Amino acid sequence: MGLYIKRIISMLMILVSCAMLLSSKSISDKYETQPLDESEANKLTENLAFEFFDEYTASKDNGDLMTFSVNSNGDSAIVFNEKYATPNDSVFVYDKNGDFKYGIRLDSDGSIFIEWSDVNLCIGTVRSAYLFTFNDNGECIEVAKCLKSAEGEVIHRKKQEINGETYKISKKYTIATLITGGIDRLVRITADGEEVIIYNGEDAAESQTVNYLFYVGIFGILVLLYFIVRHFKNKHSRLPNIK
Repeated sequence: MGLYIKRIISMLMILVSCAMLLSSKSISDKYETQPLDESEANKLTENLAFEFFDEYTASKDNGDLMTFSVNSNGDSAIVFNEKYATPNDSVFVYDKNGDFKYGIRLDSDGSIFIEWSDVNLCIGTVRSAYLFTFNDNGECIEVAKCLKSAEGEVIHRKKQEINGETYKISKKYTIATLITGGIDRLVRITADGEEVIIYNGEDAAESQTVNYLFYVGIFGILVLLYFIVRHFKNKHSRLPNIK
């Protein structure tokens, strides 16, 4: 009886080991990537209009917060999409305390997905099927072609639990940002229940409100000018003709 139990335990350990190996499959294996040479990679990054930007630009200029992903160190990569801008996709990276590390903007002509490979961030384009890998300093260290389709990898994550902590997207509303749908935030909730703000989109939301009011004001002025001109034209046409 004891021999059978030992065999069952051994088989279970083998199965667990196999499962761990499968789950730890590398990014290159997962998407069957084929690295591009330097000239091809440079040409591709130029075509995708890659831009690297600082914290000030990140706080003022983004779009809709689409998703995020957190690595084992607590670094958060946040994806934004701005429909009417070129390039239209942005990725901000912050550490676990909310300090900005780097930002990347690209014109993907479609959806993008993000995934961590240890401390390296992988950004993939679904339509063109390319995978860009950035190191911890935001430097592009590899560009590869995905031979396996990445359809279905675009995950609109709103919450993630890692290392006993919870990361989630939340909304905050103020009077100034009601017309733009509120303020997007990414917060980290520690095991003790403390809330740490990783990303606060207040500046960006207020900037969008100012832009919105500016365009509404311009439209209002044009409408007012139209009615003033129309009024004087009608008044002039009613004057009697004196010969």
